[in-house]
Amino acid sequence: MPRGGRRAGAGRPPHYPGVNGAGAAIGAKKLNPLFVMEAAMLAHYEAGELSAAAAIAASLAPFCHPKLSSVTMTAHVGVALDVVEEIAVVPFRAPETPPNNGAAAPGAA
Repeated sequence: MPRGGRRAGAGRPPHYPGVNGAGAAIGAKKLNPLFVMEAAMLAHYEAGELSAAAAIAASLAPFCHPKLSSVTMTAHVGVALDVVEEIAVVPFRAPETPPNNGAAAPGAA
């Protein structure tokens, strides 16, 4: 039995309003739902309607910002690893200032 390839009656009909129809008009204007939602959010924000802008922002956020999640990794390494039980935290020390407080050295022109 043949697999894949062209089959009679498969695919979109020739008169289907696909790429050359409404989708092409929207694509030519570079419109997408996220763009429309962002424009509406900004319009509400600029009009001072913060609660309406916040409602749109809440529904827009999952599409603009990735969700942070914990990652668990299991690795089988052929080399033995050293396990560090304690990490010492050393406080930061600023470098000492020169004794002349940054003034030019004596004898320098």
